[in-house]
Amino acid sequence: MATAVPSQRKLDDLRREWQKRLKLRDWTISVKFADLKFLRDLTDIENPVGACEHFAETKQARIWVLQPSEWDAEPNERQQDVEDTIVHELLHCHFAAFGDRSDVGRLYVEQTIETLTAALIGLKRQKGG
Repeated sequence: MATAVPSQRKLDDLRREWQKRLKLRDWTISVKFADLKFLRDLTDIENPVGACEHFAETKQARIWVLQPSEWDAEPNERQQDVEDTIVHELLHCHFAAFGDRSDVGRLYVEQTIETLTAALIGLKRQKGG
């Protein structure tokens, strides 16, 4: 199945929709495309599809999504699902205040966010919107 290439407008629309759904309307959040090198430098992950830099004390966040020109290097369609990436990164805002930066703490947060993202996206798509 071919994946439509999203525009910046699509990213903004998805951010607004999910920011509302996730009750993050009191946050100032931007979303932009970024290249793989930038995402790697920011996350220390080999093949990241997104990143979130969040500031809980000021309720501000910047989200980056892997730019479409880099998708060929990605091994599966889920990594090209920008809605999934945006929801995942927005959920990091809810966990920002917990502050556990140990490897184990980060792993637990990532596992929880992955589970919540899959459930939320699944419910939306099951209901047709």
